[in-house]
Amino acid sequence: MTIITNIIRGIHYFCTICYRFNLFKMNSHFLKTLIIFSICFTKIYAQIIPPPPPPPEDLTTKEEEKWASNFGELEIENLNSQLPENNKIYLKNGLAIFGKQSKFKLRSAILNNKLGFVNLNDSLVIPAVYDIKKDVLSKDLFYSGENIVTLSKNGKYGCIDKYNNEIIPFKYDKIEQNVVILIASIGLKNDFYDDFGNFIFSGEFQKVEMLGFPEFPYVVLKFKKNNKYGLIDCSGNVLIKNKYDEISILADLNYDSNLITVSEKGKTKIINGQEKIILESDFKIFEKLGNYYLVRKNGKFGLMNEKGRLVLEIKYSYISSLNYSEENKDFPKMAIYENDKKGIFDCKTEKVIILPKYDLLEDWGNDLYLGKLNDKYFLLKNSKVLNLNGEKGIIRPFDSKYSFNGDKLNDIFLIKNFENKIGIYDANMESFIVPQKYDSIKVISRNFFITKLNEKFGILNHKNESLFPNNYSKISNTLDPYYFLFTIENGTKKGLTNILGDVLLPVEYDSIELGGFSSLKLKKDNKFGIMVIGKLFGRLSTFSEMVNSDIGTGNSTEETGNFIEENSFKIDGKRYKIIRNKFVEIK
Repeated sequence: MTIITNIIRGIHYFCTICYRFNLFKMNSHFLKTLIIFSICFTKIYAQIIPPPPPPPEDLTTKEEEKWASNFGELEIENLNSQLPENNKIYLKNGLAIFGKQSKFKLRSAILNNKLGFVNLNDSLVIPAVYDIKKDVLSKDLFYSGENIVTLSKNGKYGCIDKYNNEIIPFKYDKIEQNVVILIASIGLKNDFYDDFGNFIFSGEFQKVEMLGFPEFPYVVLKFKKNNKYGLIDCSGNVLIKNKYDEISILADLNYDSNLITVSEKGKTKIINGQEKIILESDFKIFEKLGNYYLVRKNGKFGLMNEKGRLVLEIKYSYISSLNYSEENKDFPKMAIYENDKKGIFDCKTEKVIILPKYDLLEDWGNDLYLGKLNDKYFLLKNSKVLNLNGEKGIIRPFDSKYSFNGDKLNDIFLIKNFENKIGIYDANMESFIVPQKYDSIKVISRNFFITKLNEKFGILNHKNESLFPNNYSKISNTLDPYYFLFTIENGTKKGLTNILGDVLLPVEYDSIELGGFSSLKLKKDNKFGIMVIGKLFGRLSTFSEMVNSDIGTGNSTEETGNFIEENSFKIDGKRYKIIRNKFVEIK
């Protein structure tokens, strides 16, 4: 870039001399055009893309390789105990260097009680002339893509780039960076810069802070002047004059509000960007929750509707949204807190459906809630308590991968009593479908439960009918990906069932293993067979005869390279298929 600029400047000087002294018989208008072009190009080009400074020299010298008396190894050890692993301090070249070597950033380094920055090779490329600030030491500065960094020098703040160019002068009492704008202050005077360090405007304000606001171009600034608040944009244009005691963006549960709350003469108003009054209240308005507003008075909270009418008395320590979703965004349910107890307010009916008396209250969907009170757990359906005496524990099974015909497990619960016995409760039927008598229950689907009682396993359906009594040493689903099949073990013998409870294999086999293409290899009394898994959860499976020789399964190719047909099997070195339950050799 510097070479190009110098070439253009050379053309400019050459043309100027030719024109003044008429060295060549050239059209003067042509020379004038070249001169004007060269002037404009060098001015504009140099401003838009200034040449980078020369590579910084290593400022670490032998004379500088000494420590200030008040920054020694003890101070480093103390600091290291407070820093994360990536920011630990180590000593090198007379410098205390913060953090591991990285090609993506410069790292803080201390020399003679001043702050500088080192590169990947631990060379000091930004001199140690800046004030040491603890918040700066723990930060990652000069990352790739980062424009400028705010530092302090001799008690004044300014900004530099990674080449140590001073972008914002070191003359300010403080500099605050807010997303896309920097606010530099000297007393009441505020200078505003963009995040590249370009000056935007100045103003005298008692206080300035940034607010996000969808209705305006990007963000707006809240300012205080003459003890009153207003709004300006990032170019200094006044959006709302400073005439209010307080002003803020109205928080919105839906994240789409363009409303502002202002306080004036003891009243709180909700206004839009054109200062049209939407609502006025004697209460402080905090947040928009659907079609309602969270209000506060004397440290207590309540709810007000869009017409300004209180629908929930201002007496609660806090109120928050409980089950916000797109479907109920206008009328969500609210968690209400009073004396460290929790209840529920329904915006749709505008009534408290659960009094704030529970230590814990969780929304489980479908108008069901889990409550905890005095170390007892309760299942509630809106305001109705389904288990009045309380239980030791209530667990909601997750939606199972074994679900059949799309059924879900949203309204059945495992409930443990104080005798540590577990049953299954159906919240729709409001009754137990499996009594509390088991040591554990695994819910596979709404219709299939594996139970454990006295170290023995069994299977129940949703009608509490025993598909397999609790006589078995193990029931498991180990035949992945055939998740609908379960092996049943009784000592050394195994059987097979499906998620419907069908007995596919009686419990009389020595082993059941995954075979080749959708098949299982069976062993019984030193004989071997094959089960080809069929549709309808294995109901349409086919079975081979039992043979004396072991059966090889799999889908590999033979030595000849010929592809093995699906569900073909190797017995005594020959390949067979199953036809009408018989092994037939493949010629």
